[in-house]
Amino acid sequence: MTGDMVYGANQATQTNAAFKLGAELDHSDDWSSVFEVYSAFDYQKNFRDGHPEADTHYDTNRYGLSGSTTREVLTGDALNTFTLGGEAYRETVDSSVDYTETSRNVGAVYGQYGLEYEALTLNAGLRYDADEQFGGALTYNAGLGYELVAGLTARASFSTGFNAPTFNDLYWAFDGSYVGNPNLDAETSKNWEAGLNWDSGYGTVIDVVYYENYIDDMIAYVSDPVTFIGTMENIEKAKISGVRAVWSQSLVEDRFGLDFGFEYRLPKDETDDIYIANQNRLKLTAAASWQASEALNLNADIEYVGSRWTNSDSYNPQLSDYTLVNVSALYDVDPAARVKFAVDNLFDEEYESAYGYKEPGTTVSLSYQRTF
Repeated sequence: MTGDMVYGANQATQTNAAFKLGAELDHSDDWSSVFEVYSAFDYQKNFRDGHPEADTHYDTNRYGLSGSTTREVLTGDALNTFTLGGEAYRETVDSSVDYTETSRNVGAVYGQYGLEYEALTLNAGLRYDADEQFGGALTYNAGLGYELVAGLTARASFSTGFNAPTFNDLYWAFDGSYVGNPNLDAETSKNWEAGLNWDSGYGTVIDVVYYENYIDDMIAYVSDPVTFIGTMENIEKAKISGVRAVWSQSLVEDRFGLDFGFEYRLPKDETDDIYIANQNRLKLTAAASWQASEALNLNADIEYVGSRWTNSDSYNPQLSDYTLVNVSALYDVDPAARVKFAVDNLFDEEYESAYGYKEPGTTVSLSYQRTF
């Protein structure tokens, strides 16, 4: 703060919840359907003590319904699985500042086919999304897997994607450090990956995959290197390639589990031949879980994220690396109810996901989930 000028809020409270009510119908042994209605909200209030002019609120809601039906057909030794489904939802936003748009309707229909025949697995699907703001988009996916020897499976897949910008991406009013961009386009992508999966049959599973994502009009956060004011922009042509490996180990009659992960990504803006700012490059993870009793499960994980580029015109990593430690306990009150206690960022690590945006310190949460 300088003099009497207030640049924005420095405190925030956030309240969010999600609700879902559904039913599963078994028409026969090989045919079932699922129907759901759901709602979710995310309310955020930003404020600065003693300066009511800095108070803002951003409330978003989503209401929707979905349904799908799945039929299995056995032809000889081949298992064919057919799925048809659709969903529709409405998003609304209410804010202390005026958004150009405050609601939109989105719908989708899809179909999926799966085949299991001896060592071969195959899946393919089509999906059509209709967005009130950004029109329609047809996407598809196809994947193939083959068990080369007992426990070792090779796989490959290809898919296309469609992602519309959020209300905040588009219309967030200037708050001193960020402003929305109403000129954003929806991003589309083509993605492929190939990998190997080995299951020893004795609790050890190793999975390795290489992938490449080609994205048109990628929605990315950018920050002015002089004013540090951020916004979202489209990157005309982007490519993200990487390798990911996961090793999972079950011990003590499957009551104790260990997971180790490695991922290295190379995010490039191919239009200007530069690296993309704020994107993760190196990530290492380790996690442990212990089924202490039939009802109690204890978990701990460590995540290391390497340094990242800060500006789209910078080849030098400037955002520092960081390490997070998280712990949680889950207790099943009964078969339909669960209580979760979690502490994220246990050691109060100071880090930024984008330059000038400090992420939360130690966060303690208690949640209750019940399935009806």
